[in-house]
Amino acid sequence: MTEKSVMHPRSDAMYPLALASILRSAFATEATTQLGIHLSRRKGHYDKLPQSHRYDPTYTSSAMTRGIDLGVTLGLLAEVRGSAQVPGPEKRVSVETQVALSEKALHLLNGLLSPFEAPELAQHAPFVEVRDRRTHKEIDFTVTEWSRRVEAEMVDLDAVQRTQSLTLDGAILPNSRLVRKFSGSLNSGGRAYSMGPGTWQTLRASTRKRLKIDGEITADLDMRNLHLRLALHQAGQPITSDVDLYSDIPRADGRGTCDRDVIKIVCAAALSGQNRAQVAHSLAAQLFEAPSPTAQVKSENPRRPQDLYPFVQTVIDSLTAQYPAIREMLFTDAGVKLQRIDSDLMHEIRLAVYARTGIAGYPVHDSLIIPARMASTCHDVMGGILAKHKYPIPLKITMPSV
Repeated sequence: MTEKSVMHPRSDAMYPLALASILRSAFATEATTQLGIHLSRRKGHYDKLPQSHRYDPTYTSSAMTRGIDLGVTLGLLAEVRGSAQVPGPEKRVSVETQVALSEKALHLLNGLLSPFEAPELAQHAPFVEVRDRRTHKEIDFTVTEWSRRVEAEMVDLDAVQRTQSLTLDGAILPNSRLVRKFSGSLNSGGRAYSMGPGTWQTLRASTRKRLKIDGEITADLDMRNLHLRLALHQAGQPITSDVDLYSDIPRADGRGTCDRDVIKIVCAAALSGQNRAQVAHSLAAQLFEAPSPTAQVKSENPRRPQDLYPFVQTVIDSLTAQYPAIREMLFTDAGVKLQRIDSDLMHEIRLAVYARTGIAGYPVHDSLIIPARMASTCHDVMGGILAKHKYPIPLKITMPSV
């Protein structure tokens, strides 16, 4: 099969090619997560794709739905249909289906496919995308000289990353390409998210400590309290001391200090939100549904999410009392602007770390995973970039325990 036949397939070849793409994606996902994959059956999902995401000619409503049906008919796929609530301020339901490989398909594909091999079409996927603020869907944007340069640098870093091995407890994780996702425009957001079954960003912090790069133990370099420090810097009251800004904050109601994990979550939401009441209700639900609630949350004895609403309001008051300089920035959607700053910093840091060490580090938003033996060198690189931009952000190195 030639590249031309894949990029410009005949109409009668579209459905088998779509099925082949589904089988490969399901095989890679199940090999690493033991889970199926979710696909949409809504025509609008495919029709509203921006031009930058139309690199795969088989990713259309007709081809995908018929590809799924063909796989089920041939006994290669098992399908469960359902619906899911789409994130966002409006209540919208997305019709989707979950498919998994049958035992027959697993037997046929085992040995023919490698879960670590990237499909050729993935080379045409964008490394920079813009999503609608309300719907979170990808949208077209005006390509600029800056975005071209950033995408070219992302491509180069991805090529380096593909030559490296990232392992967890000895198991090789498939390469998970990084995509910088902007919010509404190129002026907001822009953090690099890893896309694929081998993502390291969704691992627990305790689990990430067991990652190895090319067989070497790793360290985590973290820009401490990044958004809060950036906000204070913009407000004209930067804090230069190397202290944890989320610790030992007195509660506004006089009942001791705020739990660090709670104040950190509240600070991030307050900087990113646009309405205090909505943010407080959302946080109350989030804390109520947390699988491992903190001792402070438990002490409130909540029986329903709204029982935590007054507690959240107290934590917000505690934050503003401790850092009054950022009061005017809260609930003004400042978070996406701060994300643009931190995402540019991390992009510059990754380029500089590669130039110095030859390693493409693995970012987790405001931290970078690198080989532990390079921790001191990378610390100097990151510190130099922060000093160049005059950001008083201290760095924390978390070394492996063994």
